[in-house]
Amino acid sequence: GAVPGISHRTINNDALINRSKARLYLFVQDWDVGNILQTLTPSEKMALIISNLHLEHRHFSQALIYFWAKTGSAFMIDHLKDCLSELSQSMFQNDFFGLFHGSISAKTEVNRFIVNKKEAIFHQMENNDLIEVGHNKDYRWKESSIDTAIHAQIYAHISDAKYISFSMPPYTTAYSFNHSVISPQDYFGKLEFSDINIYNPKSFEDWYDRASSEIPQYFIKNKTNIMIIKGYGVYAYSRDLHSMTRRLAILEKSCRLLMLSDKMNGQGGDF
Repeated sequence: GAVPGISHRTINNDALINRSKARLYLFVQDWDVGNILQTLTPSEKMALIISNLHLEHRHFSQALIYFWAKTGSAFMIDHLKDCLSELSQSMFQNDFFGLFHGSISAKTEVNRFIVNKKEAIFHQMENNDLIEVGHNKDYRWKESSIDTAIHAQIYAHISDAKYISFSMPPYTTAYSFNHSVISPQDYFGKLEFSDINIYNPKSFEDWYDRASSEIPQYFIKNKTNIMIIKGYGVYAYSRDLHSMTRRLAILEKSCRLLMLSDKMNGQGGDF
């Protein structure tokens, strides 16, 4: 049914409507109306079919509900896929992902998310290499990443998780072989992190049977959003895609500098 106070006008400006959608989709997930009001221009408000309103929060929320119901989630999913595809290629180029190794996802609904498919090639990731799945295992999981169960459990237990990545940055992973703690010594590393404990999964033989429970438990228990797993790689989540990748990049640079320092002090070999 119609939402009170909303006129069903048609705005024939596709470019403006699409730009408005792009700026709105992240805000809408959190219903952050205050931020929406601050970022929308008058033209964009019109493009979103909002009229005859004084834009009070209550009414604007109704307008957003109406708008999102009419446009559906297709635009948001396509936009998220574009973001993940672009990021995957960048992470591959920087050696965070292998050709087929790693996983990345984005939350779309309370119990749904987009994740890379099992056979996705990260250096040329395209939208059809990503699939939307639910938290409960079904036929879609057959196509999705082997890490799907881990992502599902993180989303199920941590509301702040909007994006998740599993990567194997070489210096961070290599540093985990012979250390139990990472203590960044460079300026940016110390600014971003305190000491980071390295999680020891012990037996790799049954790791995938345990990972979907142990990883979210670690995040919750340690009140962190980054987990370095000895000899395996790094799990990270965030509400913001840029923030997650920035922290991973800073961590990797810090570990590289630590290994270089160890080598100069005669504690490490060539790398």
